[in-house]
Amino acid sequence: MKSNYFYDEHHHLFRRPAFQGISYSDGAYEERRICEIIKCAENKSVFSQELFNSIESWASEYHLSRSRHCLIRPLKINAHERILELGCGCGAITRYLGEVGCEVVAVEGSLTRAGIAALRCEDLPNVSVYLDDISEFVFPEKFDRVFMIGVLEYSNLFSNEQNPFRHYLRVASEHLNEDGELVIAIENKLGLKYFNGCSEDHVGVPFFGVQDLYTSETARTLGRREIISELRQAGFEGVSFYYPFPDYKLPSIIIHESAFEIPEFSIPDLLLRVAGRDYGGAPYRLFNEALVYKSLYRNGVLEDFTNSFLIVAKKKRYPARDDNEIAWNFSVQRRPEFCTQTSFHLNGSRIEVQKTKLLDTERIEPLEFENGRITLDPGVADYIKGELLLWGFIKLSQSRSSFKDLARSLAPWLDLLLECSHVRGAGNDSNNGAKTRLRELYIHGDMIDCAPFNIIRNSEGIHLIDTEWRIEGDLPLGFVLTRGVLGCVLSTFTNSVSADVSAIVGALCELRNITVEHDDLIRWLEMEESFQQLVTGKDSHECDFSAGSYISLLDELHHQKNRMIDLEALLAASRRSEEPEISLCLVNHGIAQSVDLAVIEASSNLEADDDSPEDEEFVNSQTEESNVQEVKISAGLQPASFQ
Repeated sequence: MKSNYFYDEHHHLFRRPAFQGISYSDGAYEERRICEIIKCAENKSVFSQELFNSIESWASEYHLSRSRHCLIRPLKINAHERILELGCGCGAITRYLGEVGCEVVAVEGSLTRAGIAALRCEDLPNVSVYLDDISEFVFPEKFDRVFMIGVLEYSNLFSNEQNPFRHYLRVASEHLNEDGELVIAIENKLGLKYFNGCSEDHVGVPFFGVQDLYTSETARTLGRREIISELRQAGFEGVSFYYPFPDYKLPSIIIHESAFEIPEFSIPDLLLRVAGRDYGGAPYRLFNEALVYKSLYRNGVLEDFTNSFLIVAKKKRYPARDDNEIAWNFSVQRRPEFCTQTSFHLNGSRIEVQKTKLLDTERIEPLEFENGRITLDPGVADYIKGELLLWGFIKLSQSRSSFKDLARSLAPWLDLLLECSHVRGAGNDSNNGAKTRLRELYIHGDMIDCAPFNIIRNSEGIHLIDTEWRIEGDLPLGFVLTRGVLGCVLSTFTNSVSADVSAIVGALCELRNITVEHDDLIRWLEMEESFQQLVTGKDSHECDFSAGSYISLLDELHHQKNRMIDLEALLAASRRSEEPEISLCLVNHGIAQSVDLAVIEASSNLEADDDSPEDEEFVNSQTEESNVQEVKISAGLQPASFQ
């Protein structure tokens, strides 16, 4: 109760006289920087553009990202609910709960982090922050909900009880009113990303959790069935699961367990462009997670391999669920007025898709792109059952298919674009059978979202979905095509993909007797960078996609390919049996937050030949500069945010 605590004027929080805080930190430098960012920000809200633009490290992203609050939006928290947050960190979730209008009591064991949380919520009189060990915190009143977000996994380190996990659950239970709910977010030790080579989030070692190597001196997570068992033994009879993707830390997609009971709803389609993130920074993966998720779903075990859980538990069993929402997709890496939630509702025998803005605000000054105004058009539509066109591209990319094969998988999309396009100023005449130049074709700006990841194919044909952006006037068809191919390439994630945007655009155009110039491709990539800057409000160096870095790779690829052609011509003129096999390439190009954009391999098998090379010195210089038999181009892995 408050009588056990005094108010610390310096840190703006309540604390016990004898308690100095626990030893837990993201690092003194990082926490000082986060504190300074929040202190200097005029707008400390969830959707603060100041905080959004200040993110430059994993620690600042975790504590400042507006993605954090998306985790609990599906819970439909109401104003005036009494909320206890145990382990509030730097206040990312606390801030949202306060903005909703809840009466929030937030408890944090670290003095520095509790002070930051208080600073983040200083303009919210309905939020009180307490410095205390969560297992020793006492309060005279019960709560409607108790939140433990990213807390239970650390119970090993801060509880001396025989079963620390269950001890923390019982502590939370004591603070709940009879019909209250415990809300837990925790990693799954059997998360798919851990089988894919990602380091365990807490200890930083690959395959640590899946082998259950936890000790009393490490954080510890559990699998789904283990967590259910612990909850039941702690007195929680009602347990309901939500599945956040890629994880609970920065979720963009959340799926309720009831969605798995609806065969008409394609959960894998939602996960097609989601990949688990290694917070240690390792870029390489063993497989494409979307394809594996699809197999797990078909075999009824996907829920056991999600990377994180959001769990709502009650002391009593849950009655039949009366909420008809089954899944949510959030787009919040944008300017606040463009942030959206797409929710999927059961409406009788139909599934309805509703896209809504998260903020009821409009820009005072409209944004313009290519001389046309940018607007966002949310709305309601029927869910279309079928298969996303992108699946074919993803499967081919994992089997190291040729650019032509990749292009053929996207041909129905190109045909749709061509049907809607026109030659500017020349009608649709064929120009006497000559090849059409892609730069001459234009399409209405409302088609900017026409991309393979927004096209459903079924027995009735192909259907365009999720067309949220509107741009007045016409856009170059080449820009829409390049943008769509870029989105496909960014969706492949793993470093086994031979996927070069320029080559795929070229192969697509060749299928339909269209010519495309390298300089045009660069211009369209620059347009995409400009579009991303406009809708996110970030500068070029802050955007997840940077045309400059990608264009530099394209230019270097073209340069290396030309050198390769020259070298192969020289080698063909003079084969020497004692020379090794050579594979020329580029190394470690960091693009779009290390998204894998290309793995290009070229090799020449050297055979015995008596002829002398025309430029033996050049050939020898190439082999001497490379001290390895084979080097591959790899741009890393982490997915960029693509609007």
